[in-house]
Amino acid sequence: MSELIRLFKERSQPIICFAWHAYELNSFCAFRDFPRDLVPLVIGHDGPLSRALQQSASWYGFPVWVYRRRSPIQPKTQIINLLKAGRPVIGVFPDSGGPDGYVRPGFLEVARAAEAILVPMAWHARPVLTVLPAPRRYCLPVPFSRILACYGQPIDGVHATADDCRSALEVLERRVSAVATRPSGQGLRNE
Repeated sequence: MSELIRLFKERSQPIICFAWHAYELNSFCAFRDFPRDLVPLVIGHDGPLSRALQQSASWYGFPVWVYRRRSPIQPKTQIINLLKAGRPVIGVFPDSGGPDGYVRPGFLEVARAAEAILVPMAWHARPVLTVLPAPRRYCLPVPFSRILACYGQPIDGVHATADDCRSALEVLERRVSAVATRPSGQGLRNE
């Protein structure tokens, strides 16, 4: 993760860390040991369920930014304006509204307009509680879970497609699942 921390420190463009929505709570735990000034800004809307998840993020020390769904300014424009104003590192789930594994067009519109770097991420926690039916189960890490985190090569958000983003996440999911099933002591290296 040291390369990821360096990318966050040296950024000249906004960075959007993205993963499937099903792993949202795993992401809070995975960034636990990051320097507090480098943890991604959590983005969420003003609805009650989103606000509950945002509260979980704030308990873990994440800064939270809330967009208004019923504003005269479209949510994606609110997020674009945020990214252009401060060049932050944010965390977004491109299948928000899911979890269903589909990259929403608004995610790509935000990345293009903000000229952001996209960093795909995946996590595997064990043990977990899973809720919701397939294709994506919402994973809740239980106390004392072991969480493996990995990230992929940054993607130029200006030219990214839904297929690029989905493929990057699928590759990472396979990689982190394979590592999670290895005997202990054979973890991730430079991944």
